[in-house]
Amino acid sequence: MTDEEIRAELKHLGIGEHNLGLVALLPIVHVAWADERVQNAERSLIEKIARRFKVDDPESMEVLRGWMTRDPGFENHDRALRLLRALAKREGAFGTRITPRSLTGILNLCQKVAEASGGVLGVAYTVDHRERDAIAQIAEGLVLAERKLPSRGWNTLLDELSTVDADDE
Repeated sequence: MTDEEIRAELKHLGIGEHNLGLVALLPIVHVAWADERVQNAERSLIEKIARRFKVDDPESMEVLRGWMTRDPGFENHDRALRLLRALAKREGAFGTRITPRSLTGILNLCQKVAEASGGVLGVAYTVDHRERDAIAQIAEGLVLAERKLPSRGWNTLLDELSTVDADDE
């Protein structure tokens, strides 16, 4: 994708270069919508991820909350996957830190969101089959189907995200 094509796709999604990190959240939001509604635990975790990605300014949060209120749909989800692949191929494009490795991290976060509302007493996690299917589609769309998902750096992030701070409740 050219710079102009990337800018046009971002504009269609309501994202600017200043909050480009939002594009990484769209697949995560897609997983939350897979069972036809974004549950409170999923919403909370997605907002926490947005803070970690430093896309929690008021404009970015308005876009993100809009996605969590009304399903952005498959077309926008597909657009985000194409953008993520293009940005990962051009490491550092538009000042992002999106790399091929971070695509794996995004997939891991998708799994974490799927588990967010399906836990049984915080021990066993059940993931809705529609969320599993959505994660598989995202992996395929990001060309990650044959890679091992867990990676050391992202496991640390996931552990951090799964720890609920008292002031976050």
